[in-house]
Amino acid sequence: MSDSDSSSSSSSTSKSISLPGPSKKRKVYKQNFKKEWKNIPGLQWIANSRKGTGFAWCNYCKCDVKVSAGKTQLVKHSETEKHVKALQRASMGKQSQVKISQMFAESSKKISIEEKAKEGIIRTAGFLAEHNLPMNLMEHFIDYLNAVGTDSDIVKQMKCKRTKMSSVLQKVTGLSQESWLLGLMRDNKFSIIIDESTDNSCTKHLCLVVRMCINFDIEDNFLTLIPVVETTGAALYEILINFLTENGVPYKSNFIGFASDGASNMVGVNNSVVSRLRENIPGIFIMKCICHSFHLCASYACHKLPEEVEQFAREVYNYFSNSPKRVEEYKEFQEFANVSISKILHPSQTRWLSLECVVKRLLNQYEALRFYFIDQASLKISQANIILEKLNTPENKLYLSFLSHVLPIFNSLNKLMQSESPKIHVIYKEVARTVKTILDYYIKDEYLNANIQNIDFKDPRLFFNLNDMYFSAHINSADLEKNRLDMVKLRCLDFYIESVEQILSRFPLKNSVFQKLEFLDPEVVKSRKIRSISNVSMLFQNLIPADMQVIDNEWLLLRNYEINFTWKGICDFWGKIAKIKCVENTESRFPNLSNFVFNLLTLPHSSANVERVFSQINLNKTKQRNRLKTPMIAAILHTKSLVGRENRICSNFPIGKDLLKKLNEQIYDSDESE
Repeated sequence: MSDSDSSSSSSSTSKSISLPGPSKKRKVYKQNFKKEWKNIPGLQWIANSRKGTGFAWCNYCKCDVKVSAGKTQLVKHSETEKHVKALQRASMGKQSQVKISQMFAESSKKISIEEKAKEGIIRTAGFLAEHNLPMNLMEHFIDYLNAVGTDSDIVKQMKCKRTKMSSVLQKVTGLSQESWLLGLMRDNKFSIIIDESTDNSCTKHLCLVVRMCINFDIEDNFLTLIPVVETTGAALYEILINFLTENGVPYKSNFIGFASDGASNMVGVNNSVVSRLRENIPGIFIMKCICHSFHLCASYACHKLPEEVEQFAREVYNYFSNSPKRVEEYKEFQEFANVSISKILHPSQTRWLSLECVVKRLLNQYEALRFYFIDQASLKISQANIILEKLNTPENKLYLSFLSHVLPIFNSLNKLMQSESPKIHVIYKEVARTVKTILDYYIKDEYLNANIQNIDFKDPRLFFNLNDMYFSAHINSADLEKNRLDMVKLRCLDFYIESVEQILSRFPLKNSVFQKLEFLDPEVVKSRKIRSISNVSMLFQNLIPADMQVIDNEWLLLRNYEINFTWKGICDFWGKIAKIKCVENTESRFPNLSNFVFNLLTLPHSSANVERVFSQINLNKTKQRNRLKTPMIAAILHTKSLVGRENRICSNFPIGKDLLKKLNEQIYDSDESE
């Protein structure tokens, strides 16, 4: 019977058919398709047929198979050549599909491992820069990780030696940070703080630090390091302007502030960097570093005291500095005098403000030192006799007590001005407070209550009697001959007068521009003390983003605005003011005022951050690493800034797509990949 004849088969389970012939008729049964056959081993390829219940569908041959005689017909079909070839083709297709899936998974995994390995290289660059480690470490670092049992595929893909790591620092992390800063400088107002110094390989560098408002915060960032030969004002100015011009920075519109130390080539009147900046950039704000200035104030004032005091401090230090034996012997006298076991500190020749800790250490160790040098003098050591004589002179101890009392006044202001956060709004207040504190020691109260700007601090008619002046707790209660004690007091009085004169010569309090900047203080804003800031706007017209009246209107509105939020600092306060929206729309309520304020906060008040950069250079360019070139040092400093800006911990340093793209472009697509 053919397959076509089966189209008329019955749908019942079995049917009776009469057969021709002389024999007795018997019933013939036709088998229908059963679902249970699908579970029989070797018949999993069958399925229900659309042709009827007397057929099964072959999934491999794509045809109907008659089953009226039972499943034996299915077995016979599975042995046919057609079915065997179809089965082979299907098996090969499945295997190739599995292989393709496996290859895709392996490829994706390989790509993921390669990307992680690249991230690991960038993170390692941040680690080396953050911890001032040498590039030669990379000759063994990856091998070390593999040797200690790290089976990670990522580490095995991190193929990076000294040369490649140097390229990553210069062409990826360092270049990324520098490009980011230059991009901001092209679009925003900025100040530049500069200084020049010579490293331990006798290479002189000019260091630039840029100060900008970034996301409502004032940041100081290392910008560049330029080797210089000539350090005249003209040469340094040309280097500065050429750098800005070559990098497309519109300095005539965006360069608003400049700070440096008080060297003549930097801030001289006629032939300096500052004189040229004022000539070519009208309205630029110039600030001579307040920290350097206060060092000079204290230094000149200390010249009014006997030189013997400073010599005594140096002689004591030098006596112990190169002799471990004397240091060990002195510890016994420290224990005997019941004082702390501490070293004698070195008085700096260029930093008088560092003398405070030296003086306090000498006063703390005074009795132990006296006992020790009595013992040393008995051994007929000439230098010990000289020091012992000065220790036994009571005036020297009184002068040390006076310095211990007065130097913290200068140091506290110096430390405040070394802060990285904006302090330009408190300069006037803090300097005026320092001057008033010193005047209070020797000027009568009835004159001190007047405006300190008008006090004649040198007029003896305004002074207390010498016995009523305050010099220190030890001097005021000293048991010493009157003539000798009065001489000490007069020398200390000269210190007071000279210090006030030096401060006022550098920070004239009368008509000071810094006095007008107190409106930046959040507490002054809340107090409604200042009605208008038009006088400030007139002084800084190059910082005004709009009409002066518009800014004054926003200030008057802010005076009557209810400030019901808390803040952590001045930048946080004005950042929240800048985010206040209008009720009728989503626009900022104080856009021009907040822009003007952050431009003012961008103005520098010290050059302490440049000094910190030179300290970082000395940590990297050591005697063992004295071959480091300027581009490499700059790349390390930029990488430090990049890591610090993100998280200050290189292990958490987020690796962005821009860094990976730059890594591929600069390293892996060039000869540096080997």
